Amino acid sequence: MKRIIAILPFLFIVGCASVATGIDTARNVVATTVQTGMQAGADMVGAVAEDVSDVVSTTAEVAAGVVDTVSDEVKEQAQELEVKEPDFPTSELKED
Repeated sequence: MKRIIAILPFLFIVGCASVATGIDTARNVVATTVQTGMQAGADMVGAVAEDVSDVVSTTAEVAAGVVDTVSDEVKEQAQELEVKEPDFPTSELKED
C-alpha cells in the first residue's frame, strides 16, 4: 500500500504534464488555425480588390474609347451637315 501511495504522486505529475502539454498543443492549433484563416481572408480580399480594380480600369478604358469613337463620328457627321455658303441665290429672290 505504501508503494502505491508513493507511486501516485508521480502518476499525477506525469498526468498533469500530459494535460498541460495537450492544452498547449490545442492552443497552438487554434491560434495557428485562426492566424491562417485570417491571412487567407486577407489574401482573398486583396486579390478581389485587385481584380475589381482591373475590371474597373478596363471598363473605364473601354468607355473612354467608346466616347472618343462616338465623339469622332459626331464631329464627322456635323462636318458633313455644315453648310459653307447657301447654294441658292438669295439676292435674286429678294429682287423678284
